[in-house]
Amino acid sequence: MIYLGLHGWRGTHDAAAAIVIDGTLVACVEEERLVREKHAPSRAPKSAISGALHTAGITLEDVDAIAYGWDFPRYLASGDHHGLLTNTTQFLRSELEIDTPRNIPLEWLNHHRAHAASAFFSSGLTEAAILVVDGQGEDKSISLFVGDNHEIRLIRYMRHR
Repeated sequence: MIYLGLHGWRGTHDAAAAIVIDGTLVACVEEERLVREKHAPSRAPKSAISGALHTAGITLEDVDAIAYGWDFPRYLASGDHHGLLTNTTQFLRSELEIDTPRNIPLEWLNHHRAHAASAFFSSGLTEAAILVVDGQGEDKSISLFVGDNHEIRLIRYMRHR
C-alpha cells in the first residue's frame, strides 16, 4: 500500500509531503526546502509532493491513498465546503493545486493525532506520553496522548479559545 501524506493549503504554513510504502517511510520533504522561503506561508505542498514522489521513485498514479493531516470535514463543518471535501480530485486541484490522474481515496486525519503519531512512531519507543502543544488543531490547542506499541490514545485535551 502506498500512501501520500500531506499537510498544508493556501492560507497556512509548513506545507509538506511524505510517502509511506507498506508501512515504511521512504520520503518526506517540506515545501520550504524546495521553494527556499521559511515556513512557505500560504503555499500548497505542490513542490513537496513532486520531491517526495521523485525521491520514492514513483508517480501520483502509483499512490493508493492520500492521508491529510487535518480533519477538514470536522474543521469546516459549519461552512459551505461540503462538496469540496467529498471530492478528492476537486480538493487536490482547487486547494492544493495538484492535477491528479484519478480520484484517489482521501483519509482526513485529526491534526493533533497526526502530530502525536509522527512523534511517537518515529521515536523508536514502545511506550510514551505524548504532549501536543499547537496553536490550533481542528478544535484543540493542547492534547495529551499515550503511545503503546502500535497505538496512540487521546487522554486529555484543551480546546482553543
